[in-house]
Amino acid sequence: MLSLSTIKGSAAYYAAEENYYAMGDLESVWMGEGADRLGLSGPIDGATLDAIAQGKLPDGTELSRIVDGKQTHRTGYDLTFSAPKSVSVMALVAGDERFLDAHHRAVAVAMKEVEALASTRIMTDGVTRTETTGNIVAALYTHDTSRELDPQLHTHSLVLNATYAEGKWRALSSDAAHMNSGFGKDIFNNKLALGQIYRHALRQDVEAMGFETEVTGKHGLWELKGVPTEPFSQRSQQINDAVGPDASPQSRDAAALDTRKDKAVADPDLLIADWRDRLGKAGFELPLYLAKADERAQGYTVPTPAGTDITQAVSQAISILSDKKVQFSYSELLAATVSQLPAEQGLITQAREGIEQAIGRERLIPLDKEKGIFTSDIHLLNELSIAQLANEFNQRPPIATFAERATPRDRPYADAYSVLAQDKAPLAILSGRGGMAQTIERMEDAVLMASEQGREVTILASDNRSARLLAQSQPLAGNIAPRHTLNSATVFAPHSTLIVEQSESLTLKETLLILEKARASDVQVLMLDSERQRGVGNALSVLKQASVPQYRFYDAPNIEATVQSLPDKPARFDALAQDYAHRLQQGEQVVAQVSGTRDQQQLTSHIRNALRDSGQLHGQDHTLNVLAPVWLDSKTRHQRDTYREGMVMERWDDKGKTMDRYRIDLVADKTHSLVLTNEQGEKHTIKIRALDSNWSLFESKRIEVAAGDTLRVLGREAEGTLKAQQTLQVLDAAPGHLHLKTPTGELQLPTDRALKLDHNYVTGVGVTASQEATVLAAMSARQMSGTGLNQLARSGQHIHIYTPLDQMRAQSKLASHPQFQLASEKLKAHGDSDQLDTALKQATASLHTAAEQALHLGLAQVEAKGIVFSTSSLLAAALDFAPATPIDSISAALDDKLAKGDLLPVPGKRGDVVSRASFDMEKFIIATIAQGKGTATPYLQQVPDPQLAGLTPGQAQSTRLILESNDQFIAIQGYAGVGKTTQFKAVLSALDTLPPEQRPTVVGIGPTHRAVHEMQSTGVKAQTLASFLSESRLQAMAGEQQDHSRTLFLVDESSMIGNRDMAEFYQRVAASGARVVSSGDTAQLKAISSGAPFQLMQERSAVDVAVMKEIVRQRPELKPAIYSLIDGNLTQSLAQREAVQPAVVPRDPANKPDAWTPDRSVIEAKNPAELVVKDYVSRTRLTRDNTMVIVHLNEVRHGINAAIHQALFDKGELGSRQSSLTILDPVRIEENSLRSSEQVQKNALLGKVAVLDQHYYTISGIDPQAGTMTIKDNEGKVRLISNIENTAHDLAIYQPREIKVSEGDKIRFTRTVNEHGHVANSQWQVKRIEDNGAIVLHDGNNEKIVRPDQFKEDQHIDLGYAITAYGAQGASSTYAIELQAIKGVNRNLITLSSAYVPASRAKEHMQTYTDDKEGWINLLNKNLKSQVSTAHDALEGDQIKGQKVADMLLGTASPMRSTALGRHVLKTHQLDEQQHMGKYIAPGKKYPTPHAAFPVWDNNGKPAGAAMVELQSHHQNKGPTLDGEYRLVANERAEFIGLQRASNGETRIATSLEDGIAMATKHPQSGILVSIHGTPAPFNVNRMTGGKLVVSDTDIQHLNKDSERELPLPQDMATKDAKRQDELIKAVAREKEQPDIKLPDDKQQAVNRDDKRLHNDINQLNKDAELSERQLRKLAEIRDMAKAKFTHELHDKLDKLEREIIKELTKGE
Repeated sequence: MLSLSTIKGSAAYYAAEENYYAMGDLESVWMGEGADRLGLSGPIDGATLDAIAQGKLPDGTELSRIVDGKQTHRTGYDLTFSAPKSVSVMALVAGDERFLDAHHRAVAVAMKEVEALASTRIMTDGVTRTETTGNIVAALYTHDTSRELDPQLHTHSLVLNATYAEGKWRALSSDAAHMNSGFGKDIFNNKLALGQIYRHALRQDVEAMGFETEVTGKHGLWELKGVPTEPFSQRSQQINDAVGPDASPQSRDAAALDTRKDKAVADPDLLIADWRDRLGKAGFELPLYLAKADERAQGYTVPTPAGTDITQAVSQAISILSDKKVQFSYSELLAATVSQLPAEQGLITQAREGIEQAIGRERLIPLDKEKGIFTSDIHLLNELSIAQLANEFNQRPPIATFAERATPRDRPYADAYSVLAQDKAPLAILSGRGGMAQTIERMEDAVLMASEQGREVTILASDNRSARLLAQSQPLAGNIAPRHTLNSATVFAPHSTLIVEQSESLTLKETLLILEKARASDVQVLMLDSERQRGVGNALSVLKQASVPQYRFYDAPNIEATVQSLPDKPARFDALAQDYAHRLQQGEQVVAQVSGTRDQQQLTSHIRNALRDSGQLHGQDHTLNVLAPVWLDSKTRHQRDTYREGMVMERWDDKGKTMDRYRIDLVADKTHSLVLTNEQGEKHTIKIRALDSNWSLFESKRIEVAAGDTLRVLGREAEGTLKAQQTLQVLDAAPGHLHLKTPTGELQLPTDRALKLDHNYVTGVGVTASQEATVLAAMSARQMSGTGLNQLARSGQHIHIYTPLDQMRAQSKLASHPQFQLASEKLKAHGDSDQLDTALKQATASLHTAAEQALHLGLAQVEAKGIVFSTSSLLAAALDFAPATPIDSISAALDDKLAKGDLLPVPGKRGDVVSRASFDMEKFIIATIAQGKGTATPYLQQVPDPQLAGLTPGQAQSTRLILESNDQFIAIQGYAGVGKTTQFKAVLSALDTLPPEQRPTVVGIGPTHRAVHEMQSTGVKAQTLASFLSESRLQAMAGEQQDHSRTLFLVDESSMIGNRDMAEFYQRVAASGARVVSSGDTAQLKAISSGAPFQLMQERSAVDVAVMKEIVRQRPELKPAIYSLIDGNLTQSLAQREAVQPAVVPRDPANKPDAWTPDRSVIEAKNPAELVVKDYVSRTRLTRDNTMVIVHLNEVRHGINAAIHQALFDKGELGSRQSSLTILDPVRIEENSLRSSEQVQKNALLGKVAVLDQHYYTISGIDPQAGTMTIKDNEGKVRLISNIENTAHDLAIYQPREIKVSEGDKIRFTRTVNEHGHVANSQWQVKRIEDNGAIVLHDGNNEKIVRPDQFKEDQHIDLGYAITAYGAQGASSTYAIELQAIKGVNRNLITLSSAYVPASRAKEHMQTYTDDKEGWINLLNKNLKSQVSTAHDALEGDQIKGQKVADMLLGTASPMRSTALGRHVLKTHQLDEQQHMGKYIAPGKKYPTPHAAFPVWDNNGKPAGAAMVELQSHHQNKGPTLDGEYRLVANERAEFIGLQRASNGETRIATSLEDGIAMATKHPQSGILVSIHGTPAPFNVNRMTGGKLVVSDTDIQHLNKDSERELPLPQDMATKDAKRQDELIKAVAREKEQPDIKLPDDKQQAVNRDDKRLHNDINQLNKDAELSERQLRKLAEIRDMAKAKFTHELHDKLDKLEREIIKELTKGE
C-alpha cells in the first residue's frame, strides 16, 4: 500500500538503526532526474538531505524565502510504499533477497509515475502558469519493521521540494486552496493509482519467480498464496479493530494515526529468531514452498497486457464528473481517468495523452489558459437536446381535454391562464414576480385550469421546504412531489399536466429528464418562473431561446416593506420583540424570522420577555426537556462527526409499529460505531455504516415554558395524537405535565421524558409563508442581498425589516429588489413618469424660479473652474443664463442661498464661497467609504508569494491590499512610472486562480480613453466613466436595476475624476455590494470638473491606501528629478535633469544640414517652440518614433504639429506630396453653456459641427429670444432643438480645421467612433495617400483606411507629433520634449501637476524648453501654497495650522524612553517603555516645563495633531508624572489620543487620560486610545495602535465604581470654556517667566527638604535640557561626521547627569 504525508523528520530519523534490523545495513539511494542533475547518486548523505530539505541545493541555489523575518521552505512529501505482508515475510524472515530486489524495482516503477506528476508554477509578465517539469529529487530509505516490531518491508520515498524548469531550480507547485492544480494535490488524488502501480509491478516480478498470488482486498491488494501472515500482522489487527476490515483507505489511514505508537527498540538477533519461531509454529515449510515456486518459474511466460482503451476511460471520467458539476479541474479528471485503468507502467502519461485527445475532439472545453479547469460537451449537448425537445413540444398540436373528467371552475383565474387555457400549449413558461403567497395562488389557478380540462395534475416542488409550504393549500395537497425524487424510473400519468415550481433553478439534466418523461407520456409541462434567478446559463434561458411560449402574470401586488435601522443587535431584537408583542396583543397574525439557531433562540427570549411585560405570558416559567431534530441524509447519516455523546436517537420498527428511543453514550472513533443506551438502561453497539432511514437523530436541549406560550410540534408525540408542525397553546404549566390546547381539543401531556416541542415564535427567513400575517424579519447586512431578499419575499405581503445596515443603504438594497416598493415608486407616479430621473428633474425644476434656475446653472459653470469661487463670479455666470431676469432678483436669490447655507463662506477669504452641494458630495464619498469598511469578503486570506514574485514592494503591497482587504473601497496611490499596469496584471492573475463561484467580474473604469485602453491591454473589460454613468442612467430610467454584487471595479486615473462623477459612481455601485479599487496619482493633473475626490479620500476618509513609490520607468539618473517634483521642488528637479545630457539622444550625423544637439537638458529661450521643432526634427527617425512632445494648450499643439510636419517635409523625411484635409477639432465647452443661447452665441458656435446622438449636423442658426438652436445635416434636413435638450442628449461641438499631411506623418485619432473602429488617442502613421483621397494608416501591426473627404466620422484625426499634458497622462515614451511656455498663459495652469506629468513620461531623457525659467518656478511655488482642491480644505484650512505645529513637535521630539526623566515617568506609572507612544518635549520658551506629546488621530485614523501633557511634580510621587489633563494642538477633527501601541493585536479605548493611563498599566500589551469626545471605536484602529480588535475593558467599571464620570452635557460648555481660559492664563504667565504671578488654581503647598531637593534637581535638568535645545540647533549647521561625534558626546553627558538625578529621585524608595 501507499501512504502520503509531509517530510517531518531529519535524515537522522530515517537512518536510525531501529529501522533496519533484518537487513543488517541501511539501504538508501538517491532517485530522480532532478537528483541526477545535481550529481546525487548512490547512498544518501544525511547532511546533504537536510540541506535540500531546507531549500539549500548542492549547486548553491537557495529556494527558501523570508516570511515574518524567518527563512521558510516546505520540505517535501513522504510517499511510503509498503510491501504485502507475505512478501515482507519471505524477504525478511525467510531471507530471500529476490523479494527485496523486486520491492526496490517496483518502487522505482511507481516513482517514475510520481516524477511524471512533478510540476511548478512560473510567472511570465505577471501571469502565473503551472508547468509540468517531469523531474524530482527523491531520497529513498528502506526500512524492515513496523511499530509493533513485525516484519514490514517499506520504503520512505522522500520527494524533496525542488524541481528544475526553464533554466533554474524552483519549488514544486504549491497546494493553496484556491489553486486548481498542485503536485501534492495530484499525488493525493492519484494515491490509489500509484499504490496499484507499485503492487502491480511487484506482483509481476513475484509471479515471474514462480510464486502464486491471491487477491485479498480492493484496489489491487494481494498476498503470496500459502505464506502465513497473521502471526506478523499486529498493526493490521489494531487497525481492523478500530475501523473494521472493509474500511476505506482514508479511514484506515486515520485509524493508523489514531493507534500509532513510537517504534520500540529490540536486539536484532533476538527479533529475527522470534520471527522464525513464529513462522515455524505456523507450520510453514520453506524449502518445499521454494521448490514448488522454482518449478512454476520454469514454465512462466510474461502475460501480454490487455489493450487499454484510454479513450473510453477518459470519456467515462468526463461523464462521471459532468454528473456532479458543471466544471472540474485537471487533477479531478486525471484521477477519475486513472482510477478506471489497470496499474500499468506509463499510466499517467497515457492518461494525459487521452485528455489531450479529448480536448482535440472537443469532448473537453478548457475554461482557462492553463487547462486547469474544464467543462464538457455533455453540458453543451444537454442544451442542444433541451432546445430540440422544446421545438418538438412547440410543433405539437394543442393538448387534449377530457370533458367527462372535467370539473367546472367556481372562480376566475389569472389572466395568464385565461390565454393559456385557450392556447392549450404543450410546453409553456409562466413568468411573474411575487412571494410564496402568489406562487400558491398561481399553482391553485393551474390546478383549477387543468381540472376544468379534465387533466390530472402533478406539482414538482423545488425542494422539501417548498413542498411543505405548497401543501398548506388544500387544492394542491396530495399532488406535490419534491424535485429530488425525480429519476430515470419516474413515470408521469398519461395526458396529465406537470407544474414545475421555481423552474428558473432547474439544472440542464433535470430539465432534460422532465421533457423526455413528459414527451413519453404526452404530458403538458408548465414552467413557473418566479424571476428570482435570471442568468444566461440556466435551463430556463435555453427554453426561452427556443421560443417556448411565454405568458406573464400582471396581478402580483407589490410587497409592502419598511426598514428600521438599528446597529446594535440587542436593541434590534428588542425593537422587533416589542413590535411582535404589540401586534399580537392587537389580534394581528405575526411571524418573526431570523437566520441561525443561536439568533433564533435569542430572538425567542426577547419575544417571551416582551410578551410577559405585556401580560400575555403569566405564571411561573417551568423548564422542559425537549428534542430538536437533526437532519440526516444519505451522506451525513454515515459521517461520524454527525453524532455526539448525549444526543438522542429513535428507531422506527416497521413490523411492530413501535418507536424505540436511545441515548448516545459513546461515539467510538476506532470502530466507527455508536454505543447506545435504551430507556431500560440496556447498552447496544451499532456500526455507523449500518444506520438506515429508520433511524432519526435529535439534539437534547431545555426551554422555559409558561402559561400563554405557543409551542410547535417537531415530531410524533403522545402515540400519534400530536403530529409534526402542529401548533399548541399552553393553558397551564406545572411540574410533571403541561395542559395544552391542541387543534382538536385539550390535552394533558406528561413531561417526564423529553418531548419533540419548541417555541413557535421565530422561524428561519423564508421558512414560513402567509398571505395575511405580518412578517418581522431581522436581517443582517449580508442578508440584505438578492438571495436573502428572495427568501424573505416568500414569507408574506407585509414585511418589516430590522437591520444593522444604515437606512439609506438598506433602502437602496430594497429598491434594487424587484419585489419591494419604496417611496421612489410613488415619486414616479406623482411625477407622471416611469423614468425616475425624469420625474426627479421635473420635481426639481418646478421648484426653481427663473433666478434660482440661472444660479443653479451658473453654479455648475463656476465650480468647473475651481472648488472655491467668488459670489461676484457666480452672479456674472447666472446673468448669462437669464438675461431677461432683473439683476436684483438674481442677487436676492444669491443672498437667499447664502442665508440658507446652500453657499458656505470660506473662512478668511471675504467673498469666496463653496457650494454646500460640493461639500455634501465630499461628505457622501467619505461616508460611503466608511460604510463599506469591513463589509466585504477578502478574495484571498493571504496572497501566495509566487503571485508577488517580481513585484516591487509597493506593487506587492497594493496587490495584497486588493486581494486581502475586507473593505468595499480601497485606494492605490501610484506615482508615475511605478508599474501600475504590472500590478494590475498580478491582481488579475491571482483572481484567475479563484474558484469560479468566488471569482469576481473585473470591470475597468477610466476617465479617459487612454486609461481605458491601458486597462484593456491587460485583459480587463473596461469602459469610460462617462459611458458607464450614461448606461446606468438609461437603465435606471428604464426601470432596470443593476447588480454589481460580484463585480470588482478598477478605477484608473482617479485623480482626473471630479466630485460629481465620483459621487454618482459610488452611489450607483455601493448599494449593490461592488468592490472598488480607486487607483491614481494625486500629483498628476486633476479633473476638468470641480473637486479632487481621490485626494480627498486619501487625506480625510477611512479608506485603506497602498502607496507605490518605487519608480521603474525612468533610468536611475533621471529618477531623482521625478522624486523632487513629487516633493514639490521644481528647482531641484530641473537641476537633476541635467544629470542626463542631451547627447544620449540619437541624432542625425553632424554633417547633416539640420543636425543640432542642445547643450543642456533645460533651456530657456525667447521662442522655445522653435527649439522644440528643431530638436525633434534633428533626431533620427527611430528616435522620433519614440519621442513624445508635450505642451499645455491646444493652440500651441496645433502650431507645433504644423511646424514639425513642414520641417520634416522640407527635410525630405516625408512623402513628396502634401494633401490638405478638413479635420474636426473638439471645442472645449464650459459646463452648462449649451443651455444658454446667449452663451452659444457668445462662443461663436455658428457654423461649427455638432454631433448629436451619433449624427453629424452643422449649427445653422441660433435664436436667443426663442431659446433654440437650428442644426442641419448633410442632406439639408433641419432640426430644431431647445437649450435644455443640449444636455439631455450626447451633444459634442467640433471646429473644422485644415491641416496638411504627407506619407510618413504621425496621426492621432481625437474621438472614439465604435462604428468605424476609431479609438481616441491611438497613434498611427500615414502609409500612403490614394488618388481617390483615401488615406492608408498603419500602426506597425494593422492597417486602416480613412476617407475624411467622405465621412465626418473619419475627420476626428490630427497630426500626432505633439499632445497636451492631459492627453499624455497615463502614457510613456523613451524620450520626451516638454514645452513650458509661461508668458501669456493663464497663471492658474502653472501647477505642480503641469510640471510633473510631462517630466514623468520619459524613460531615458527629458528635454525641457521654457521662456521664463525663474518665472515658472516662482509661479509654481506660489500656486503650490495657495492651491485648494477640496471643499473640506477650503472650509477647514485654518485647522491645519495646529496639526502642522503638532507634526513639527512630534517630528523633533525624542521618545520618552530615550531620556532619563521620561523613563522615570514611565516607571512611576508602570508603563511599557517600548510600546509607549509619548514623546519627550524639553522645557523651552513655549513650554517652560517638560511635557509629553502624544499623537492624535481623527475618526478615520488620519493624523490630526498632538496632545500635550505636562509632566508635573507631586509630593507623593517624588518626581514628575503625567498630568491628568491635556492640551490639544490639533485640528477640529481630532477624536483619539494614542497612549500605547499594541503587541497582542487588540486595542482598548478609554474615556479620559487618567483612565487611559490606568488601562495602559493594567494591559501593557494592548493598544490604548483615549476618546476625546466619547466617540465609539474608530475606523482603521490598526493604523493608530497596530491592534485591529477593539475590546471593552471591564477594568474601567472597577476604576469608576466610587466616582463615575457623567457625560458632558451641553450646559457644561461654559465650564469647559472657563477651564480653557484658565489654562491659557497659565500658559501666558509661564511664557513671561514671572514666577511671582499667581495662577487661578495654584495652591500653596507645604515645603519640606525632600521636595526642595527634588525641585532643585528638576530645575537643573530643565536647564540642561534648554542647553540641549541650543546645542541641537547648532548640530543642524555642522557636517554629518562632526554631528555624529557631537551627538555621542552629548548623550554621554546627559546620560551621566540623568543617572545621577534618577539616583537621587529613587533614594529612600
